[in-house]
Amino acid sequence: MFDASTDLQQTSWVDVRIQYYQNFAMENLHLITLPFAGQHTGLATFEMFEKLFDAVCPLWKDKLIGCSTDGSANMTGRLSRVVTRIQNVVKPNFMRVWCLLHQIDVIMQKVYKQAGCNFCKTLTSIISFLRRQKNLVEEMQAICPNLSATRWVSMSRVARFLVEKRSKIVTYFAETEPSNRFDQLPTLAFWILISVISEISAHVRECVESLQGRRVTLQQQSATVQSLLNSLQRFAFMEFTPNEAAIPILQEFVVIGGRQVSYDDLTRFIQD
Repeated sequence: MFDASTDLQQTSWVDVRIQYYQNFAMENLHLITLPFAGQHTGLATFEMFEKLFDAVCPLWKDKLIGCSTDGSANMTGRLSRVVTRIQNVVKPNFMRVWCLLHQIDVIMQKVYKQAGCNFCKTLTSIISFLRRQKNLVEEMQAICPNLSATRWVSMSRVARFLVEKRSKIVTYFAETEPSNRFDQLPTLAFWILISVISEISAHVRECVESLQGRRVTLQQQSATVQSLLNSLQRFAFMEFTPNEAAIPILQEFVVIGGRQVSYDDLTRFIQD
């Protein structure tokens, strides 16, 4: 697995990890991190990768069986991107893997964007506002976390903070002069939504932390993701729908795809 990123000092780096099987166990080794000058094009990244592995393992083209990336365009493009270039020089049956954590992140970003109540815009506005309120920070003895590049854990932290501090935050908004706060106060619907997302993101965070183990096998990853799906289904009171002919008479349920949730369960969750 390898990836390129830029740190706070605007220095670009390439990070390489390798997994291999030895003595009946999977091993995970952090091979090297190198500074990366120039543009992160597919060709430039491949040339750095090739020079590195030619030096540390001259027979790498005969031994490399697969590669995992974050799925970005410069990594996985069909014609000239990094993984395609690697696949062209190694032996047949090369396995291309899209990082499971980044797949989960893509799904969660879609969930947040489609959440309603201008969720993402309202959330970033609230975070920015709260982090500037020194008196409130001192009173709570805590500062609102920021959304970071490690999105699968930062959303969980932010949502949990807002839920736990909701009473003090609402009181502070009520006592603050309108001229000293941002225009759009969070609605009741937003607070319900952030409570739901806090619960969902906590399940996702637990799953992601399990997937980050150094010796996690594909079978274990599959079981962890299935456990997440089961947890979310129980959390949302979701059930599989009966046959399609019965769907029109289900007046007490919301039907979504192949699943259903009762209005009573939704009401109880919101009241809770």
